[in-house]
Amino acid sequence: MPILVGAISIGLIGLIVVWQIGRWARTGWLEYQLLADEHVAAQDSFEDYSAELIRENQDLQQEIEQLTVLYQLSSTVSSTTNLGRIYTEVANVLQQVCPYDCFLFLELDQAEKMLVVKEIAGLFSPWRIGDKIQFNHGLIGRNIALGQAALIDNIFQQNQAKATIEEEWFKSLLIVPVSVDGQLLASIVLARSAETSFNPDELAIVQNLGCQIGLALHRAWLYQKLQELAITDGLTGLYNRRYLEETLRKELSRADRYQLVLSVVLLDVDHFKQYNDNNGHQAGDKLLQRISAILKESTREIDVVARYGGEEFILVLPETTTEAAWEVAERIRQRVNQLTASGISDQPLGLLSISAGIATYPTHAHDSESLIKYADTGLYQAKLAGRNQIRLANLG
Repeated sequence: MPILVGAISIGLIGLIVVWQIGRWARTGWLEYQLLADEHVAAQDSFEDYSAELIRENQDLQQEIEQLTVLYQLSSTVSSTTNLGRIYTEVANVLQQVCPYDCFLFLELDQAEKMLVVKEIAGLFSPWRIGDKIQFNHGLIGRNIALGQAALIDNIFQQNQAKATIEEEWFKSLLIVPVSVDGQLLASIVLARSAETSFNPDELAIVQNLGCQIGLALHRAWLYQKLQELAITDGLTGLYNRRYLEETLRKELSRADRYQLVLSVVLLDVDHFKQYNDNNGHQAGDKLLQRISAILKESTREIDVVARYGGEEFILVLPETTTEAAWEVAERIRQRVNQLTASGISDQPLGLLSISAGIATYPTHAHDSESLIKYADTGLYQAKLAGRNQIRLANLG
């Protein structure tokens, strides 16, 4: 029986106490479970937050590295007027911040409306230095003609233009014009053959870089133009006499050191004063320009072609024998004879002609002054012999 205390049963009291303890236990467990769940959720949230911070830190670190590389490039290209170094530095930096399989640096040829390949880098390239890309030809030519940057993530799934054979070597292209004050100067092209295409962030990097490069190129070209003006003849575009004399001394020193031959051809346009008097100085200037073009086309890159006087020109031909120099001079003489222009048929010989003298180191002379003097003697003797011919000086 329940124990009664007064009117209350003791057993009932015990039962009530047990029941209260059980209820408190269940409540505590629920609260503990709730706290545990909150802890787990907080831990998961903390881990997600930590992972996000790590990702953001990595992205920030990557941006810092990119900015550092770009700053270094900016400093380099801003401190040089060497175009070759600018091209190389740009190629190296872009490989770090925007990896590619092929890099092209294209310069604009405004006269011919085309782009000329000036620098190539990467794993492989279907283009070669000196190759030309026509405006509106292929994806590169089309976008450059429009003056717009382009990200082509899949060459084979686009409808902009028909890709060229060279472009089809790759899957993805980045094409970025390089301009200054709205004037197109050049273009940067990056290509990838891998499945991973270029992305908008990479395009933005190259575009930002293009602005810096444009200013550097503009400055380098201005400097180059000033240098050219200092050593070239304004009318013909050939080297001037000062540059010729300096270069000839250097070439003779090189020939002496390595025991090489070197020839000089001194030539003069026959009866040029008469042509000028009859047809005017403007016609005479145009004729000199056409003869200058023949001289350039008839010689090699290593040769030096200079305007020596009014209608006198000189060729410095390194590693060239007398016989080989004679062939060059004869080829020039024949091409000059074929020139046609108003007033040429009224010349004393009925055509335009040149006379030339040749001298070769070390056969005829050992210094620049003596070499030119020997060639000049040959030229004088060619004039006396009736003009329109080539002579070696007869000093006997």
